[in-house]
Amino acid sequence: IAELPMTINVSSGGSNETQLTSDQKNMEGTSKSTFSFKAILKNQTATKQQYALMADAPRGWNVAIKPNYQQATSTELEPNSTKDITYEVNPPSVVEAGKYKIPVKAVSGTTSAELEFEVVITGSYDMTLNTPSGLLSAQLTAGQEKKIELEVQNTGSADLANIELNAAKPKNWEVVFEPTKIEKLLPGKTEKIYATVTADKKAIPGDYVIKIDTKTPEVNSSVSFRMTVKTPVLTGWLGIFIIAGVVAAIFYL
Repeated sequence: IAELPMTINVSSGGSNETQLTSDQKNMEGTSKSTFSFKAILKNQTATKQQYALMADAPRGWNVAIKPNYQQATSTELEPNSTKDITYEVNPPSVVEAGKYKIPVKAVSGTTSAELEFEVVITGSYDMTLNTPSGLLSAQLTAGQEKKIELEVQNTGSADLANIELNAAKPKNWEVVFEPTKIEKLLPGKTEKIYATVTADKKAIPGDYVIKIDTKTPEVNSSVSFRMTVKTPVLTGWLGIFIIAGVVAAIFYL
């Protein structure tokens, strides 16, 4: 019996597989968030591959695909090599709270791989402050008060809580709100509030500006009111009598 030594060298020749993997496939945020997912694309075949990179996001969503941090719709990989792929996902400005799936793919002529990301929208925060008529001006006399009706609307998709009311006013003016705070405002709902403005007793005729703010930790809104102080009727008649008296005195002389 004759025996001969034999040496066998085993090398990796590849397969017909491509892998697309990610350590984090789920993110949570608001409609104003940018969700940045990082994935690894691996070419496990024995040949160089040219991959088309695709994302099937819901309507209104935007996905920027960045192989090696440069935005592109395709990338090339050598056999048994890997490449970092970043997917930057931006939801529409008005989106309901909920879970959204973002399927992504890497496809070549002979192989492909896919992955699914999930975005959880906790809700968008937005609010408007205005009057029912849209008019942002009023008239009053010095020392007089004026009651202004306002509307606070939740135009986002998340609840608003503890809405605070504040006013920036001229010196010696007063602004009192009723109610003083809105405890909770649901999406799409409107709450009426009243601001009672009292002018300074010594305010001279002219235009004054009062800025009213509504604020929560997440969002705020404001409007500016032009308050026109008029001359009191009594003062106007008194001026007329004085002028008439002076004219009469001159005529007499």
